[in-house]
Amino acid sequence: MRNDDETPSSDPDKFARLKEGLIAHCPDMIIQFSTGGRSGAVRERGGMLPLRPEMASLSVGSNNFPTRVYENPPDLVDWLAAEMMTHDIKPEIEAFDLSHIYKAAQMHAAGQIAATPCVQFVMGVKNAMPADEVVFDFYVQTVGGSLGRMPFGAPLVLVRRNCSSMNGLSAGAATHAPVWKITCGWIAQRWPHQMPR
Repeated sequence: MRNDDETPSSDPDKFARLKEGLIAHCPDMIIQFSTGGRSGAVRERGGMLPLRPEMASLSVGSNNFPTRVYENPPDLVDWLAAEMMTHDIKPEIEAFDLSHIYKAAQMHAAGQIAATPCVQFVMGVKNAMPADEVVFDFYVQTVGGSLGRMPFGAPLVLVRRNCSSMNGLSAGAATHAPVWKITCGWIAQRWPHQMPR
């Protein structure tokens, strides 16, 4: 979401107008709002969650970005997760680092993340998780490990890779590294016609 001057915004009124337009013109679209730190400070980042999109991003830990620290302190992460539970919003766990996978597993075990978690690996951001196939395979193994070790077990139905070319999605404005994404079974079950080919 952007302000008139193109700076990022967490303004709930802007999100409400966006959601209204999407529902009117794209009624079958999955609506996901961003709670990322570029657009607001602390709880301002979740001010649009009462609008009840189907999904919202949830970064469960802090990490380095190219020129700053992307701060997600535990009390903010807990509050955002609680707001998503309150408003029946599916969190999209954004894993910028291995520790984020383990934190998401811990939150899921504690009941802070309901049902089947949806995890996206954000790879290739400078100073964070590298876009490396060996690292990617380890992350997949970590998320999809045994149910006794990780609560994420079986939901992985789609692994999309773009590791042989540089034509993939950009992980950030400053990089064109390949990005790999894992999508969970929850989306396939709820919107099977929306699954990427």
